[in-house]
Amino acid sequence: MSLFFNRRPHHTVTWVIFIAILIFAFAVRIYHIDTLPLGIYPDESANGVDALQALETHDFKLFYPANYGREGLFINLQAITIHLLGNTILGLKLWSILFGTLSVLGMYLLSVELFRRRISGLISAFMLATSYWAINFSRIGFRAIMMTFILTFSFYFFFRGLRTRRFRYFLFSGLIFGLGLHTYIAFRVAPFILILLLPALILSYENFFKRYYKHALLFILGAFISALPMLYDFFVAHPEDFGSRSEAVSIFSPSINHGNLLGTFTRAFSLSLIKYNFFGDQNWRHNYAPYPILDPFVGTFFLAGFLFVFFQTLHLISLRIRYQDRDLRLVVNIFLLGSFFIMLIPEFLSGEGLPHALRSIGTQMPVFLMATLPVVWLYKKAKNRKEVYK
Repeated sequence: MSLFFNRRPHHTVTWVIFIAILIFAFAVRIYHIDTLPLGIYPDESANGVDALQALETHDFKLFYPANYGREGLFINLQAITIHLLGNTILGLKLWSILFGTLSVLGMYLLSVELFRRRISGLISAFMLATSYWAINFSRIGFRAIMMTFILTFSFYFFFRGLRTRRFRYFLFSGLIFGLGLHTYIAFRVAPFILILLLPALILSYENFFKRYYKHALLFILGAFISALPMLYDFFVAHPEDFGSRSEAVSIFSPSINHGNLLGTFTRAFSLSLIKYNFFGDQNWRHNYAPYPILDPFVGTFFLAGFLFVFFQTLHLISLRIRYQDRDLRLVVNIFLLGSFFIMLIPEFLSGEGLPHALRSIGTQMPVFLMATLPVVWLYKKAKNRKEVYK
């Protein structure tokens, strides 16, 4: 946070702009929340029923098995606000508004940490704050809204820990990351981001294991502590609940693939990719159909950023193999590409309702980070040209 709250004049301007973005993000997420969207969706009402029953019985569950099963953290938080604000729309949706707004803060911090520029943080935060995709789910009482919050803050502390080598950041990162298991079924693939990131860390940091094994153990300890209650519930207390929903929509199910697994996978993967720029989620609960989930400007920047990161990664790998060049940009690029495709897995391994903006909500983090890169490039070009003509 010291990067942001700095008293030098140009940092004060950054502070003012970011606070304005954060206020705007909160305002568009809470404005007319009682009437837009009109009423509540069936899945929201199921959450509300469980929250009310938890308040009446004082039985706050880690996992609520009804409605295909839902992790309990968000429902239990909803129970708190319903208790405080009454059985109202705001009481049901306030946590979505708050997590959606705080995700903007997480996006700012992570963007600054990865790209080392405050302007990148402002751009990433603004894109998330103004995204229809993000705003829409911030106004619906679904637990999936916690995904971007968990991912951005967890990886902010992770990368800050890599840079500073301070143990506490790895502990914070692990505690937040493990909490993700209590959020939404799609988070279960998130550990693969770390697995994919490991080779890049080994290639880019000299003697990585020797320098960071204690930090890694602290991260694992933090993640284990916060994830332990859900791990116990899944594997010991109620193992039958672990895959109840995913099994019903998986492309590996014969009732979904109809004996053509490859064709079903190809179709699902293609639809998952084109929703950002060409053909969006057709469910009006999730998206303004039939348009893509990104507006034309952000969508174009995302495509440009994705292609830049992809080809730069190939170049950096080539330099590492040929000249043993250690470049930390490789870690950032593998993180961006890896987190995008891994958090896309819950969507393209399902065969129902595709494209699906909700199941892929975990891709918000890499999508807006990659979309930031071309804008920063344009900003630098404009700034350099201005200095030339001074």
